Amino acid sequence: MKTNASNSNSRLLRGALLGNAAFSLTSGTAFVAFPAAIAAAVGPEIAPVIVAAVGMVLLPFGGFVAWLGSRRKPTPWVALGVSLADLGWVGGSAVLLAFAHAQLTSTGVALVIAVALAVGGFAVGQLRGIARVYADPADAARFRVCLDVRSDGDAAILWENIANFGEIARFAPMLASSRMRDDAQPGVGAVRDCADHGARRWSERCTVLDRARREFEVEFLTREPEFPFPVSVLKGGWIVQEAPEGAVVRIWWSGVSKWAVLAPVVPVLFAWQAQRQFPGMVRRLAGAPGTPGAMPRIFGVAPC
Repeated sequence: MKTNASNSNSRLLRGALLGNAAFSLTSGTAFVAFPAAIAAAVGPEIAPVIVAAVGMVLLPFGGFVAWLGSRRKPTPWVALGVSLADLGWVGGSAVLLAFAHAQLTSTGVALVIAVALAVGGFAVGQLRGIARVYADPADAARFRVCLDVRSDGDAAILWENIANFGEIARFAPMLASSRMRDDAQPGVGAVRDCADHGARRWSERCTVLDRARREFEVEFLTREPEFPFPVSVLKGGWIVQEAPEGAVVRIWWSGVSKWAVLAPVVPVLFAWQAQRQFPGMVRRLAGAPGTPGAMPRIFGVAPC
């Protein structure tokens, strides 16, 4: 039941990371090897030691990015951190040009712009690669995130607690409350209202409740005024399967980011929050809140 990003989905991300690494390592080597010449070309007031220091930062950064890009399936949240660092470089370059352009030669200005454009290009490529990694196979405009958890708890108890979905707050420490709207009974069409401890409120309508297959799906009511998450469409679900020593649970979300600029960020945040919050919740749902042997084993958070 464990799934991961396919190699084809990871290809753009790996290519952008490896290009970034090659550029960073080449630049870092040049800065360390020829600091005086580069400083003179950039601006007469630029100290060679500053150029060398930048090179010393670029070399380990480039090495790390090369390692990340060489992996068959780079970790998306790490790649997001690299992309944010690249965008920080672009922002720093803009500040340098705005406030210190008088201290730069024309060659220096051109060099700062060229490097910033290259770094910004790698950042955009990496962000596009992250979005592609999480693209829903059924609809490329959507992201899809899965969390697979194996629990030593009882699969039947786990499923019954999931199916009684109005009571989810009993098992989810992140929730302050959950209740069925209009006192409805759990079933297709019923709406669950939830609130977390940060006073965020949202509602979910049940679209699938298949007791035979132990599948539960909801659509989030994203158009309601208080809906707090940066998505315009969001669905989610649980699938419970028997395992030799307990149960295997898949929890998934599929949605559309509200703003295109957040398309690479939202699925990474969903995956990060899922890995933090849901394994303990699965343990409680399986009826073993304090038994060490019932601690779920996470298969991983990935596209699916």
